[in-house]
Amino acid sequence: MTYTSVVTSKGTITLPARIRKELGITEGKKVDIVRRGETITIKPQSGWDEFFATAAELREKMRKMHGSSMDVDALMRHSDEIKTREYREKYLSEE
Repeated sequence: MTYTSVVTSKGTITLPARIRKELGITEGKKVDIVRRGETITIKPQSGWDEFFATAAELREKMRKMHGSSMDVDALMRHSDEIKTREYREKYLSEE
């Protein structure tokens, strides 16, 4: 399906709500803009920013679940494994 968007004086365009919803593009989410000849492609970023941004939150949740019985290194390894699995399921399975 083709959509039309107007470019403002500042170079801003609006992505149609349906496309934003389908691709999970929400306010503040970053997108990649790629030019190939006369074609411009816009797609959500791969998710690495999201991947790293949530690590601290996940570690804190795990500390609460496991208490102090889990050392910090084990906690970090475990959270990295979980986030890597979630990332792969969310972003790599769609390609």
